[in-house]
Formats: sequence, structure tokens, C-alpha cells
Amino acid sequence: MGLFRYHGPGPGPGCLLMLLFMLRLSTAFGRGGCKFEHCNRQYERSVNRGRVLKSGNVEYCKVLRTYAECIRSTARGCRGNIYYHATAKMVEAWNEEFNCSYILSHADTFQAATLPPWPRNTESTICNYGAMRMEPLEYLHCGLFGDPHLRTFTSEYYTCKVLGAWPLINNDYLSVQATNEAVLDGSSATATSKLTVIVKNHDVCASEKTYHAQVDSLPPAFVDGSQGSGPEGSLYIEQVVADKHIVIHARFIGSTIIIRQVGKYLTFAIKMPKELIRTLGRTSGLELCVRGCPANERINFQRFLAHPDQLVNSIVHQSDLSMTIEEAVSKCRQNNLTDFYFDSCVFDLITTGDTEFSDAADVALRDVLALTPDAAGMHKNRTFLLGHNFSPARTITNMYRLSQILLVALVLLLRER
Repeated sequence: MGLFRYHGPGPGPGCLLMLLFMLRLSTAFGRGGCKFEHCNRQYERSVNRGRVLKSGNVEYCKVLRTYAECIRSTARGCRGNIYYHATAKMVEAWNEEFNCSYILSHADTFQAATLPPWPRNTESTICNYGAMRMEPLEYLHCGLFGDPHLRTFTSEYYTCKVLGAWPLINNDYLSVQATNEAVLDGSSATATSKLTVIVKNHDVCASEKTYHAQVDSLPPAFVDGSQGSGPEGSLYIEQVVADKHIVIHARFIGSTIIIRQVGKYLTFAIKMPKELIRTLGRTSGLELCVRGCPANERINFQRFLAHPDQLVNSIVHQSDLSMTIEEAVSKCRQNNLTDFYFDSCVFDLITTGDTEFSDAADVALRDVLALTPDAAGMHKNRTFLLGHNFSPARTITNMYRLSQILLVALVLLLRER
């Protein structure tokens, strides 16, 4: 599915001339009582001293919030200062780019993912993958949820049929298999009813362990009855909610697996270091998290959502939608779903009428943001179906935002000169 980008006409020469004229005018006025420069210095100190990564994470979003508040506090004395207004727009654009309003409103979820849940010594570097690295590890995410919908390690998105048992991952470190069943009799849409995870043997850090989950049974232990393996919690299971939510922590390979039951079906999410995932390319086997669903197992959900009344019979073999588009869109918006997760929610509701699928999409989105917080910066926060409800006002808004970005860029360029 990829990222959705606006493609439309940008500001013309007249708009640029107007911006230049405004900049020239600004030089005719002194900065007077405008004292916003200390906000810039405060921002730089916060980023540099705290070594805060400029990305979609809680700490950086807090710095941007403080920056914006500082700028607003100087508004009265800076009304005629073009540099002040350009800086304010720049900070606003950064907040939007990194999705900070969402991240800060879900700060507990993001920060919980960074706190060690296991009450053991996690300072040891023997079985803590990447602990000796100077640079932070880059993680990738794969998730499976709903009817079922798949996000691969390479951030490709699919809605699949995949009835029966299918491998999600199979490499030197992990094997994960999902078993899917039809959501309705005669339907080509399926959902996950079983998950099996095999953590492979490591000479020092973990012996081979198998975890098996199925609907109404998410045990807090591996199949041999143990809850972990290896020194200092290098591999262990955390039970979050009995029979509903477990987390497998495999610290020795830097990986975290989340399995939940939402409604009648299971969801799956994993984060894993990118450098370990690359080794998967050496195998020729089918792995859904790496290669996506085979072409003959894919459902073109975008085409379906554009013409649901015409195509519903091809998915669930019934003549009517189980829920109207309007009802489904409203429900998915209530759950604050966006982008692929919004589309998936609408697809599941109109094909099955089962509102628990909207909850599955909700936890899938929360899991990806908790496991890989930087993913928030990639989301566009779209809450409408492509090809539906086109609004000319949206195009005008995009053009206005583009004009603001050009203004900021021009101001910064002139200041450097």
C-alpha cells in the first residue's frame, strides 16, 4: 500500500514573489521587544544535552511541546516579526511530521515499551543483543491481525486469504506459524485461530522453546511448562492479561513478540533487528512477514473498498454488505484508526459485521507504535477511504501547508546567508 502522498499543484510564481516581498518588508522593522531567540537556544540545549533523537518518540515530542509553548509565550512582542512566525510554523510542521499529538496522548504506551518488564539484571551484555553497540539498533515490525491483514517487515500491506497453516517467519533464530480459518461459511476471508512460535537453540543464551497459542488458550508458559531460558532473562514469557495477552521477550536476539486474543481471533506482532531479518533473504522458503502473501492469496482490498456493493459476493458469497460503509467508517474513526488500519477495520466490518475486528485493528496499531515508536512518523493520519468522500477543501489545505513549508525553507535559507 505504501505511503500516501499528496500530488497536486504547488504555489505558483506569484506566491513565491509574495513571500519574497514579505521577507523584504520584515527587514524594515526591528526586532524590538521580540524575545523568541531564547526559545531556539533552549531547544538546542534540550536536544544536544539530552542526546534526544529527532524522530517520532516521546522525549523529542516533549522537547517540541516545550519549544512551541515558549514561542507562544513571546507572541505579543513578536507580532510583526517574520522570523518569529516562520519559526512557529516550522515547529508546528515538525510536530505534525512526527505525529507528536498522537504520541504524547499515548505516552504511557510508548514509554511502557521502553521499560524492562522483567525484574532481573538486564545490564549483562552476554545475552543482550546489541548491548555493546555504540549506535542504536534499527528495528523492523511485522504484524498480522483481523481478516487477516498483514504488515511485512518492509512495511508492505496486504489483505490475504491464506486458509490453513502458513509460515510467518522461518530463519536461524525463530519460526512462527499462523493457522487461519474462514470467518464465515463459504467465505474467502479468514482470521487467525492458532499461533506457534519456536525460539531456536543458542549455545549460551537459550535452549529451544516452543510456544503454542490458540483461541481461548494463551498460556503463560512454553509447551514444556517453563517460563523462560538462559541467563538473566535472556528469554522469557510475560503474561499481561490471562488468556488474552502475552509477550515473549527474546533479549538474546533483540526481539519482542506480542500475541493477543481480541474477540474470537488472535493477533500477532513482532519487532526484530533489521540486521537479523536480512539473513532471511538467503532462504527461498515462503515467509509472509518477509515476502508478503502469494499473489493468488491476496485480496485487493482497495478495489473492494472502492466498489463494495459490486464485489461483496466475491469475498463472503452474500449479496449484501454486513454493515453500511457509513456505519463502518464511523465506528473505525471512533477507534482513532488511521491509514492501513482504518482501511482494514472498514473492510472487516462491512464483510462480517463483527465489531470486534475494529478492536483488533486498534490493538494492532497500538502494538506497532509501542514496538517501533518511529513508525508514528510514517503515518499520515488518514481517516477516509481513498476514492470516497473527496473534499476540495482537503486539496486547498494541502496547498496551504505546502506554502507554509516553502516560507519556512526560504526564511532559513536567507538567515544562513
